Amino acid sequence: MTKPADTATPHGGLWRPGLTPVALNLVVAVYLLASCNASYWGRLVEIFEGRLLAQVTFAGAVLALMMLVISALAVRWLQKPVLILMVIIAAVASFYTDRLGVLIDREMIQNAVTTTVNESKHLITPDLALHVALRAVPAVLFILWVRVRRRGLVGAGLVWAGMVAGSFAVMFGLLYTDVKGFSTVLRGRKDLVGSLQPLAPMAGALRYAKMQFKAADIVAAPLAATRSRGRGWRRWINRC
Repeated sequence: MTKPADTATPHGGLWRPGLTPVALNLVVAVYLLASCNASYWGRLVEIFEGRLLAQVTFAGAVLALMMLVISALAVRWLQKPVLILMVIIAAVASFYTDRLGVLIDREMIQNAVTTTVNESKHLITPDLALHVALRAVPAVLFILWVRVRRRGLVGAGLVWAGMVAGSFAVMFGLLYTDVKGFSTVLRGRKDLVGSLQPLAPMAGALRYAKMQFKAADIVAAPLAATRSRGRGWRRWINRC
């Protein structure tokens, strides 16, 4: 009897488990929250101390947010590269957040980009390498190992749209159960969301790219045109 295709298939003599794209995304999202977010969980427990229901509700909303971002970005053949990149970002950023208390925001990314190689050497340590190896390597190997069971293009598109919409609905619904309390926390404790890996560094990188794009759009006026406008302005003043 032939082995069902949805359980596992041999590939070059190596057994590989089969997962749907949604299942793989969920496994990676849970792993990221569990392994690379010690600072985030510490702040969450501190902020909602003694309020277990609020802790669970907010954590569920964050998991839905993680699934929303992953589902939006990890599409078809991009899925494994995106997941691997997110794992590496989370592993590296969590070292500086957990060990040094540094939040990886737009300013930190700008500092990192403008730092020279010689200046950044002291930031790359054996502790960093061990931290990243323990958190990133097992997850990366798992992502590469599993076989993704994909649907046809139409079916995959419907599942993708459902996951994006469903994740957003779950996140919004959970936060809406105490919208006043949660919004107060989000406004007053920027360090909570700022310690969430890898979403905080990714958001910081996006804001930095947006800042660079705006700076590139600034076009200096030609000197001759500026002088011409200046002379016209003085002539108008003299008429008055």
